[in-house]
Amino acid sequence: MQPINPKKEEDMKPVEQTVKSFERDNIIKKLQTELYDSLKVKIDLYDDLQAKKVLLLKKEREISNMKTQNQTLMNRVTELENKIKEESKAKPNIGIKLELPHVDDDIGIEELLKKKNEEKEEFIRKEKDKVAKTLDSIDKSFKRDKEINKLKSELSYSLKVIIGLYGDLQTMIELLLKKERDISNLKTQNQTLINKITELESQIKTLQVSEVSENKKDVRESVSKSKTEEELGYEYLCTGKYHEAIQSYMNVIKINPKYAEAYYNIGYAFFEIGELDDSIQFYQKAIELRPNDADVYYNMGIVYEKSGNQSVASECFQKAKELREKK
Repeated sequence: MQPINPKKEEDMKPVEQTVKSFERDNIIKKLQTELYDSLKVKIDLYDDLQAKKVLLLKKEREISNMKTQNQTLMNRVTELENKIKEESKAKPNIGIKLELPHVDDDIGIEELLKKKNEEKEEFIRKEKDKVAKTLDSIDKSFKRDKEINKLKSELSYSLKVIIGLYGDLQTMIELLLKKERDISNLKTQNQTLINKITELESQIKTLQVSEVSENKKDVRESVSKSKTEEELGYEYLCTGKYHEAIQSYMNVIKINPKYAEAYYNIGYAFFEIGELDDSIQFYQKAIELRPNDADVYYNMGIVYEKSGNQSVASECFQKAKELREKK
C-alpha cells in the first residue's frame, strides 16, 4: 500500500472547509427559522393577551354597572317593604323575606381552570422540546462560533418570553372565567330583585285600593239632581265601571262646580284606568276646594309615585301625614 501523497491530503482541506461552511450555514439558517417562528408565536400571544385585557376591562365595567343596579334594586325593595309595613299596620306579616340566590363559585370553574392548566403545561413542554431538539442537533464543533452562540442565546431567551406570555394569557383567561361567574351571579340576583319589586308593588296597590274604598266619604253637598248623578257615580266606582263613573261625576260638577268630592272621585277613577295626568289634575282641583283633606294628598301621592315622580310623591305623603296628625 502506497503512502498518501502529502500534496493530495493538502488538496482535501478546501473540500472539508467547504463542507464545514455549508453545515454552519445550515445551522444558522435553522436557528434563524426557529427564531422567526418564535417571533410569530410571541406576536400572536401578545395580540391575544391584549385582546383579553380589553375584554377583562369590559367585564369589570359590566360588573360595576350591575352592582350599581343591584344596590338600586335593593334600595327599592327596602323602600317598598317599609311602605307595606306602614300601609298594612294590621297585617304585619304581609311581607315576604327576600333571599338573594348565589351562584356556587365552583360550578364549572374548577374544571375549566384544570383544563387550562393542562393546556399550559402541554404548550410549555412542546416549546421546550422543540428548542432543545434544535440546540442538541448542533454539532459541538461549533460551540465556539460567535454567530451560532448568539442565535442560540436569542432562541433560549425567546422561549422564556413565550412561556411568560403564555402564562400571562392563561392567568387572564382565569380572571375572565371568574368575571363571567360574577356576572352570572349578579344577573340572577338582579332578576330576583326585579321579581320581588313587582310582587311588592302589587301588594301595595291592593292595600291602596282597599284603603281608598274604606275612605269613601258620604255625600255632604248637592242638589236633588246632582244627588242622583252622584249616587250613580258612586255605584259605578264601586263596581269598577270607571268610565261611567267619570261621566256621572262630570255631570255633578256641571251642576255644582265647587263640589270637591266629585273631583276627588274622578281623580281616583282616572287613576284606575291609567290616565295619570288627568288623575293628578282632578286631585289638584279637589285640593284647591278642600286644602286640609289628608286623603286627597295621600291619593295624589300614589299617582305621582306611579308616574315615577318620587320627590313630589314624597311631599304629598308627608303633607297627608301632617294633616292626619293635626286631627
